[in-house]
Amino acid sequence: MKKQIAISLIAVAFAGTALAQSSGYYGTQSTATVYAPERQVTGFIEPSAIYVPAHDGSDDAFGGALSVGAIIHKHHMLGLDIAYFEADYDIGPGKMKFMPLTTSYQFALPLSKHVQVRPGVFGGAMFEKSKDRPGISSSNRTAFTYGASLGLDCTINKNVSIGVSGKWMHVDDVKDLRERDMALVGVNFSVRF
Repeated sequence: MKKQIAISLIAVAFAGTALAQSSGYYGTQSTATVYAPERQVTGFIEPSAIYVPAHDGSDDAFGGALSVGAIIHKHHMLGLDIAYFEADYDIGPGKMKFMPLTTSYQFALPLSKHVQVRPGVFGGAMFEKSKDRPGISSSNRTAFTYGASLGLDCTINKNVSIGVSGKWMHVDDVKDLRERDMALVGVNFSVRF
């Protein structure tokens, strides 16, 4: 059931971007000049370097993330996000591998000409694999995950920005792992097209 919910979230995010594309003019029309329409939907791609503080028996972890999606009417951001990070166990041998795949919604709120804040929510699936941990099978597991995010961006020009972000992520229990919360802190580089 949880996998179906995650797939449904992904489908809704991308269906919403298709429906949001509409034609129309933001400018005015006179007998001499017709102003070009302003794009209501733009795309974005955002690679990130992430840090995950120690949590639930795992050491600190470092990894990467990639978010792609659409920005609707300059403020509404719908994205598909994927990340990967590994963490050693804090006691004994072995490591955990994590790969969250989520859809997200963020609202870009300008604070000044070059600074914006992005509060958001996300949901999807967390793919995990543990290796060599006593009492935990070395198998792949999939759990439902959701959470909230907050980002702060500084625009370099109309198409490029850099920023920092934080995520609180809740992961449901699955097989031999209990439910848990984790934090992700990232530095990102975003390009709009």
